[in-house]
Amino acid sequence: MKERRFHLTGAPIFWGLVLILAAAALILDGAGISFGAGITALHIVGGILLLAWLVTGIVKGRFWSVFFPLAFLFMLFEAPLAGLLGRDDPNIISNWLVLLAALLLTIGFRLLFRRKKAGGMSVGSRTLYLDGGDLSDVVIAENLGQVNVYITNPKHYTGGGRITVSENLGQVVLHIPGDWFVQAESSENLGSVSVPSQTYTGGKTILLYARENLGQVVVRFEAPENE
Repeated sequence: MKERRFHLTGAPIFWGLVLILAAAALILDGAGISFGAGITALHIVGGILLLAWLVTGIVKGRFWSVFFPLAFLFMLFEAPLAGLLGRDDPNIISNWLVLLAALLLTIGFRLLFRRKKAGGMSVGSRTLYLDGGDLSDVVIAENLGQVNVYITNPKHYTGGGRITVSENLGQVVLHIPGDWFVQAESSENLGSVSVPSQTYTGGKTILLYARENLGQVVVRFEAPENE
């Protein structure tokens, strides 16, 4: 079954307003207008973008996605906040503790609010096998452990396929035939997407799309099957 996609018609307006507000903050700072309490244009622009990220998660019903923008907001405004609280040390708490707490809260709330779907959330280690003749739109979602993905019947692949890795908090390793070309794209990506160096030679291509990724997505090229 192909993935269903829903588009929010108000999204361009929302992000347009966000960018306008960010530009206004830069202009005010450039004009020498102070925001007070040690707050610079960087704080304002970063705060606007992080708040937009937070609001987007809430609007989409992804309550587990609010903790990282909240963590980054705290880290961004930690020094001004410490000054307002009368603290001499601008470091209220270790940034690593803040990020670890955000990660644990994200995982915890993701488990509570996960969507009902076949197979549920993957927590341990597992192996998936994808048929090369049916790679039109594959989705690998809700992973907290390690997933190794292998392509079977690669000779049946005609090109133009797509593998989407969504809501990944663990590690997804894609074992791709070495004579294929992987085009990688991502959105809402706080993790890493690693693709070995490659040169397109006109062969078969496949799109790897990582979204809402907080973990690792790794591509490993395997020796192609003998013809």
